[in-house]
Amino acid sequence: MKSVKILAVLLAVLMAVGFSDDSGDLDRYDIPFKGEKKLLVDLDFAFGSLNIRPSDNDNFILRAGMTYSKESLKPSLEYNISGNKGKLQLGTRDHDHSYSLKEFNRMQETNNENIWRLEFIKSVPTSYAIDFGAGDGNLDFSGIAVSDMDFELAMGDVELYFNEANPVKMKEMVVSTGLGSFEARGLGFANITSLTLECGLGSSYLVFDGNFEGLMRADISVGLGSVDIEIPQNVEVEIRSNASFLSSVTFNDFDKIDSDLYRSENWGTDASRARIIIDLSVGMGSANVSWID
Repeated sequence: MKSVKILAVLLAVLMAVGFSDDSGDLDRYDIPFKGEKKLLVDLDFAFGSLNIRPSDNDNFILRAGMTYSKESLKPSLEYNISGNKGKLQLGTRDHDHSYSLKEFNRMQETNNENIWRLEFIKSVPTSYAIDFGAGDGNLDFSGIAVSDMDFELAMGDVELYFNEANPVKMKEMVVSTGLGSFEARGLGFANITSLTLECGLGSSYLVFDGNFEGLMRADISVGLGSVDIEIPQNVEVEIRSNASFLSSVTFNDFDKIDSDLYRSENWGTDASRARIIIDLSVGMGSANVSWID
């Protein structure tokens, strides 16, 4: 089939995106839906505030508004369709991921502004690769058909959540965090088969609330940071723990089966229950697993 290529300046100001304007230069993009069956999103965000939410209009793959205060933060967008698959590449021009903590603080203090507001189509199964440099993020994937997700956080504070069920099975969710905080809620709604979390120096908070079903496997490693995990009481949990004498590990209301094996008190009592099997490795950091009241 014929390949269609849509470059960065794409239907600018075709219609209102539904976001309010801010000071600075504003770029708007609307990418129309042309019957794609799959979507790949490669998002490279340098610095600032990243906001993602589901679109209420399935006539568009993406509706976006990006405000930036200097030319080096100008967004770059490219969209291609090949067969029935769309590929979106969205990034910050001149982004090299070389921010230090000192540079990050300086950019904040000098009022450099970079705000992205992105609305994604809900109905098309989408694989997300998100590389987040520095700043803050509010990522709402409620009801979006997420087939895979790879998220890297270098520095900053990010909240990612699902308030509605993912309509497709998410084969794999991989999260890597550096310095900062990462919070994920509604993971029961996310419909994940395999979850991998690598927590470096920062803190991570995982809440598995939502309509949890089936079996999920989670591979969680902590370096110098901390991980807090909350799980619904109706879910069966098994934890295999590999911790050093320099780490702090707490499992609330779990039965110790072996030196490194723990199970929830409800383990094996109901074959229809959802299950999480966790492989947990902790270096000099801390991990805490508890129950949602």
